[in-house]
Amino acid sequence: MKKLLFVTVLTLVSIFSASIIAQEAMNQSFDEAVDEDVTATTVRIIDLEDTFGDQHPTAKNVKLTMEYVPFTGEVRLHYVCMAGVFDQGEAMNTSMAFFEQFAVENKYKHYAHREKDKTRYFKDSRGIRMTEYIVYVMFTK
Repeated sequence: MKKLLFVTVLTLVSIFSASIIAQEAMNQSFDEAVDEDVTATTVRIIDLEDTFGDQHPTAKNVKLTMEYVPFTGEVRLHYVCMAGVFDQGEAMNTSMAFFEQFAVENKYKHYAHREKDKTRYFKDSRGIRMTEYIVYVMFTK
């Protein structure tokens, strides 16, 4: 009888300790998965180097900024230049060249416009009239 009681208690202790170890491992893997999901769904704002000078010959000082969400493949491109030299055709050509390059670098197959392109006029901190052209697209793999 003592041996049976000893074996039963030993079995219960081993099952209990195994379940605690499994629970800790599951919590740790869940925390790592949550961390990966958070970084995949956050918006990354990236200032781009203007390598598309041949696409916009009249606008010399262009600032390109990209908002990118890796999880969904959403990209917003902000093209900012002085209002006097802004040409919407050049801005569209620059954005198309950027999206084609971005698709190749990140292994996307196709992109589609999510909403109509926006043009916004404003004055910067020095009082100079600027134009911002915003393109919102969604990439698919």
